This record gives sequence, structure tokens and C-alpha cells, in this order.
Amino acid sequence: MQDPGPRFYLDILLFRTTFLTLPFALLGLVWGRLSSRSAEASGRGLSGRQTEKSAPREEWLSLLLLAGFALFYLAQMSLGRWKDGRYMLPVLLVLDVLAASGLLWWADRVQRLMRLSAFLLAGLLLAAQAAVVLPHHPYYGTHYNALLGGPRTALRIFPPADFGEGLDLAGRYVDSRPGAEDFVVGTQFLANEMLAQHVRAPVLDISQVGEDVDYLVFGVQYTTRGREYPRWGALWEQTYKFREPEFVVSFDGIPYAWVHRPDAEPLIPRQTNARLGKAIRLVGYRLTQDEVAPGDTLLLTLYWQARAPIGGNYTVFVHLQGADGRLAAQQDNPPVRGTRPTGGWEIGAIVEDPYEIALPPDAPFGDYRLSVGMYDPATLERLPAFAADGGRLPEDRVTLTTVRVRPAVPWWRWVLSGAWLTVIAAGSVWPWVRRQIRRRT
Repeated sequence: MQDPGPRFYLDILLFRTTFLTLPFALLGLVWGRLSSRSAEASGRGLSGRQTEKSAPREEWLSLLLLAGFALFYLAQMSLGRWKDGRYMLPVLLVLDVLAASGLLWWADRVQRLMRLSAFLLAGLLLAAQAAVVLPHHPYYGTHYNALLGGPRTALRIFPPADFGEGLDLAGRYVDSRPGAEDFVVGTQFLANEMLAQHVRAPVLDISQVGEDVDYLVFGVQYTTRGREYPRWGALWEQTYKFREPEFVVSFDGIPYAWVHRPDAEPLIPRQTNARLGKAIRLVGYRLTQDEVAPGDTLLLTLYWQARAPIGGNYTVFVHLQGADGRLAAQQDNPPVRGTRPTGGWEIGAIVEDPYEIALPPDAPFGDYRLSVGMYDPATLERLPAFAADGGRLPEDRVTLTTVRVRPAVPWWRWVLSGAWLTVIAAGSVWPWVRRQIRRRT
């Protein structure tokens, strides 16, 4: 695995904390310093109470030492080439201690405004955090800090999953199939032991068995971090990434594990039954998602079928057009990346044709039309395109669907995050503001 860079652990800490622990951990240090200064000021000239007044300072020094340990540990671990999010567990514990201190300090400052005891207010906030985090049980690794945009933002920064989340559910699915004890299951190296705990059948490395198994199980932890691995990288990247799984495990709309049957007929989620020319039928297609963000990649699989011998080799075009008809993204190539020319198609056989259409990072928000067709590469003349009812299609292109380009994180989530940080900031300065108002009145 390539070094993800020096910011990797910092990103892990930001997203593995919560809307409560991240801001209050920072307040924990601020509280300690402010409390120690206040104690020093109020303790001047009161020698008899000096020991009592020095307690806040000692508490702050303890918090400072903990923060120092976390900082140096973070810096040291960031120097290494091999990085894993679990190595930040000691730092997360320190942040929890700091957050507890900051939360109690903040609750004590706003208790009069809220007309609640500090402990009750802190308890309510902890209950709110539990309501956000506990639904992820026992897959807490699928939680990402909502303050920073949640999983949609996190997945644009670092790969998901640290502990094989979802592989147990994939294994249980396979084991629930009739005759499961006689299956042979293939999976990625390192996922073997996790999967084998939940499957009665033998679980083997894909490098040993390839596709000669009853089921293939892929986990996102390894498909995103091991694309170059010969054991499974090419098999996933060239075939199964584009194929509809028999079963998928998702958390918060993010897929974490896929179950495939290599010997099964292709599952075609969306039927079209359009026709190109006299001999080519577009049976249907698979699109991983209809809503994407600028810079994302659309994964599209077209399913073709030859109805009669095809007299030439044609090029497929895939176009993504804006509302004004302008081309936003496209991919042109002979079917299956040039490896399955149309002239060699067997009559009646289904041809799986995968495409990756990358949206530009500056793509405007809005609705886009996704369409496909074929043309003769020598003359650039398109094959006539016909709908399922036989009618000729405009521009000789088959419109598949509408793709919506939207922000990766909805605007309202940023508004909620800003409002929450404003509440924390207002609560922190409220006693000082109240004192100033009283002095002036």
C-alpha cells in the first residue's frame, strides 16, 4: 500500500471524533488555561489558600501533558510509511479526556442561561451523542464526524473501513444459502480469517482459486487499498467492480462488502431493449449511482447482445450532457476496452461492457443526460438507434437516465454544523458578556 501522506492521521482524528468530542477537546485546553489564570488572579494575597487555588493550574498542566503526549505520538507515527487508522486509538483516548473537561466547563458556564444543572446539561449532550453513534453498533468504524460532512466527505479523503466492517454480514449471507456447507468461497487475502468465522464452507484466497468458486466476497477495505495486488486487484478492477452483486452490505449508503456468484447469469438491474442497427441489441445497463458530486466517477456497465451476425467493428460512445446539451464527460472505445470487437460477438451471448466516466471537478450542479450509441470509426457515421417500440431515436443515441450532480454534502448539513459551533462559542463567552452588560448598567 502506498504511503497516504503525512496528513493521514490528522484526517483520521478529525473524522473519527464526533460533533461533541472534537470541539470540546479543544475547549478542554482552553478551559484549563483560563481556569488556572483565574485561580492565580484570585489567589494573590491569600497565602493561606494558595494550595487550594493552585489546583486548577495543576489540572491544566495535567491536561497539557496529555495533549503533549498525543501531539508527539501523532508526529512520530506520521513519519512512518505504513499507516493504519487503528494506531490513533491512544490519541482518541486523550481527546476524550480533554473533551470531558471541556464539556463540564462549558456546561457550568451556561447552566444559568439554560436553567439546568451542569451535570444534567452534560448528560443531555452525551445522550445526543449516543443517539448519533449507537445506531452504528457494532460497526463503529462506519461513523464519521457529522461536523465535517460525515461519510461523504471522509471518503473523498481516505479509504473506508479499518476492521473489515461488513464482512461478517457477507459471510452470514453466504452461509444462509441452501447447501452452504458444500460451497467453496473465495475472498481477498487478509479477509480470509474474518470471513471464515461466519462461513461453514472453506474460505480460500482468490490467488489460489480465482473464479473457480461458488461465491466471491470482496471487502471495501481491500478493494480500495489493494488495487495493485495481483491476488485480487485486476479481478475486482476489471470485472466485479462493474457487476451487480447478489448481496451487498452498506452503512449510511456506503457499500462495504459485495457477494458475487461467478457462474451466475449477469444481473441486469435496468432494462432498455433498445436496438442499434439491425443486429445489435442493448439489453440494459447498470449504473452505480444516479447522484454524484463534481470530480466523482460514474461506473456504468452496458449489456449488449448480437441478434444476428455483425458485419463490422463499431465504437461505443458514452456521453454525459448538461441541460444545454453541452458535453460534460464522455468515453469512446470499442466494447470491453477494445477486447471484444463487435464483429466477433457470438449470437445470443451477453457482452458486459464496463465504463468509468470521470466528471470534471468544476462540473456545475444540475441534471445531466447519460446516453450511449455506436458509430463506424472509419466514417464516424452512427448506427441507427431504435427504442424498444421500434421508433427511431433522436441523434441515434439511447438515453439511459438522468444523472444529478450535487454537492458531496448537502448545504443544510454545513448549516447545522455552523449552528452547533456557534452555540458552543456563545456558551463559552456568555458569562463574560453578562458581566460586561452588568458593569455598564
